[in-house]
Amino acid sequence: MEKFIKCLVKAILAGMLIGLGATTNLYLKTIGLNFLGSVMFTFGLICICFFDLNLYTGKIGFFFDNDKEFKINILTIILGNIIGASLFGFMMHVCKPFDLSLYADFVNAKVIDFANFDIMWLIKFFLNAVLAGILVYLAVIAFKRFSNPIMEVLGIVFAISIMVLLKGEHSIANIVYYSLFYDSINHIGVITSFIIAALGNAVGSIVLHLLFKVADKKIVKKEEITNK
Repeated sequence: MEKFIKCLVKAILAGMLIGLGATTNLYLKTIGLNFLGSVMFTFGLICICFFDLNLYTGKIGFFFDNDKEFKINILTIILGNIIGASLFGFMMHVCKPFDLSLYADFVNAKVIDFANFDIMWLIKFFLNAVLAGILVYLAVIAFKRFSNPIMEVLGIVFAISIMVLLKGEHSIANIVYYSLFYDSINHIGVITSFIIAALGNAVGSIVLHLLFKVADKKIVKKEEITNK
């Protein structure tokens, strides 16, 4: 039980930190600072990596390299991330640090529309989630491989900024966006869209991890992945 609580708390904190970065990104976009917003988004993952917290998109790439306990913990991590991201989103919904209505269309575009189903939307959404999985994996593996703190930070900043600028669909960040409009959004659509994004994130991370293992096993040595 103690391990479960520790894993869950670290996942909740990670979800809240993603919320901090994602919401700051939205605020900076409202004043035309899109690039700075993409950089500030990275703050969440920087903290997560340095404080050794649990983020689904940062862990899922190593799913098949670890034991049964790690695989079970992934479910706990998803739960904790959803709780943390939702809490932060609800808090921002109440506090309204900027005009949230400016992003109603932005958030609705991330929710599947069953009434007007578009297969091209689904393909694009899934592929953008794969892209996000790839870039988060690159950020995490850079942090694990570099020994210089400056290089560790730069690896995260470059990868995650690119993810934001290229409109990658990060499943946990999307939970934050959904929570900002929890009282006016299609909840069934949100759940479905989250599952699609989470699967896309997993595909991107896991496939890139396997490719790296084939190319150069030193990049993803198990002891470095699990112990740092």
